[in-house]
Amino acid sequence: MKQLLLCIIYLFAFLVADAQLEKQLDSLMTSQFTNGEFSGSVLVTKNNKEIYNKQFGFADLETKRAISKDTKFSLGSIPKMMTGTVILKLVEENKLKLHEPISTYLPEWKVPNGDSITIHHLLTHSSGLGDYMSADEFQQLSGKQSTIDNLMKIIVAQPLSFRKPGSKFRYSNSGFVVMGKIIEKIEGKPYFTVLNNRIFKPAGMKSTTPLINLNNKTFAKGYVKNDGAWKPEVDIIPPSADGGLFSTTKDLLLFDKALSEGKLISKTMLEIMRKPQLGAAGYATIITPVNNGIGYGHNGGLPGY
Repeated sequence: MKQLLLCIIYLFAFLVADAQLEKQLDSLMTSQFTNGEFSGSVLVTKNNKEIYNKQFGFADLETKRAISKDTKFSLGSIPKMMTGTVILKLVEENKLKLHEPISTYLPEWKVPNGDSITIHHLLTHSSGLGDYMSADEFQQLSGKQSTIDNLMKIIVAQPLSFRKPGSKFRYSNSGFVVMGKIIEKIEGKPYFTVLNNRIFKPAGMKSTTPLINLNNKTFAKGYVKNDGAWKPEVDIIPPSADGGLFSTTKDLLLFDKALSEGKLISKTMLEIMRKPQLGAAGYATIITPVNNGIGYGHNGGLPGY
């Protein structure tokens, strides 16, 4: 009887703590929305239990279409974790080696310093490759559905940002595009087909897509502030191996759950993925101190999102 009473007291305290957390989250997000600083979807879970799931604002300001739980947003760089997960799965399957030069896998592309840059360097943003988004050629592609090959042509023509791989951390979208090309080469399939087979299907992610259709009612349009007014972002950067997929909060939770439970890579490989490397990075993972613990994940942002 005493044990049962203790269990009931513990459960009551647990539920009160969750209720307080939900109230604090709602106060914070409502304040952000009211002050015009936030519009979007928020999903928080604790111990696999949903604590908070609420949406604020409009997916389309012109038609006043509200954001819902099913609204798809551009993820920016968050899918870098998905590219990294596929790469590590190929390492598990002995189709790749972390410390093999990338010229081994892409000899035809003549990537600058490709005989010295390894998969490890690409995963840790320490390759020294430049940023393809800064190139004039990329600006001409902006807003169009480009291919990994189109981006590779820009990347191989750019100067290095530093010469010695592994000597420093410098965030690199180019490195993840190169990994996308390596994935295509090894799997013999388009990158997004591999992502669908290796990530979306095993995780049950049915609302994640590389296709952009902002007129579809499940998509959120992106907005930027211009002269004090919110204006729609016209040139949406097309998805590639470094990010830009459209997805929902639910699908991101499914990805996190599948990754943590060993459905996408082994738990041993997950530990390797989360091991600190240069800066605040693991393998395709941002590592962040959170209160008394550590957060593993990835942020993401594009104009309007």
